[in-house]
Amino acid sequence: MDKEAAKPEYSTKEEEKNLTKELESKIDEFYRQGCFEDCIGLINDILKNPMLDRNRRTHLLFKRSNCYRKMDNFEQAEDDLLKVFEMTATTGSRDFHMRVLTTMTSNYADLAKLHKDNPEKKKKYQDLCLEKGSLCVNDSKQQYFLYNHMGDIYLDRKQIDEAIKAYTIAKKDNPDDYWGYMGIGHVYLEQKQYAESIRYYDKATELMEKKLETTTDRTRPLHEKKFDEIKEGRKKAIDALSG
Repeated sequence: MDKEAAKPEYSTKEEEKNLTKELESKIDEFYRQGCFEDCIGLINDILKNPMLDRNRRTHLLFKRSNCYRKMDNFEQAEDDLLKVFEMTATTGSRDFHMRVLTTMTSNYADLAKLHKDNPEKKKKYQDLCLEKGSLCVNDSKQQYFLYNHMGDIYLDRKQIDEAIKAYTIAKKDNPDDYWGYMGIGHVYLEQKQYAESIRYYDKATELMEKKLETTTDRTRPLHEKKFDEIKEGRKKAIDALSG
């Protein structure tokens, strides 16, 4: 698709509305195809329009933040998410504001992992993840996802009771998701309760295999990476029992 030909030229409000709608359709197409750089390019073109209303500007910034996240550019995503968070704090849909807050929480978790070798930055982003997560976790449609992120942070900080509580809520909220079981497996491995650890890793493996049977989109590499994490933890537990 020719991006140059897709660049907007506005003359009247009605033409602007129609052309923006057309370009937003192309943005969605690029996003589905995984062409995130092209998607960002079109968004940037539309955002240059001074007649763009606040609601569309907000949603385009949010879409751009998700493109950056798909490209593992979490710092750039953070910039857009902070703007959208401020723009939706007092106006617009509460549901949309909660979506933004949920994505911010996940992005802070990713930033903490990105800076795992920098204790100061890692702590900063972990703190922000816990702070933002606590604000939206009860309203989020992805409650289990947020609690899993929080569980990972508590486990990393050796706050075992908090980690177990977070993972337990996560698997209760979504019993078909593997992450909560994997997390509790990690907790028991940390506590050297190897038999219990293996039991939870086995359940996580069962759920993961079902997940991979139906996953064909661009999220598959993420699940496969998590599967490697499950296998590694289970192997450590088995080796410890054998030794």
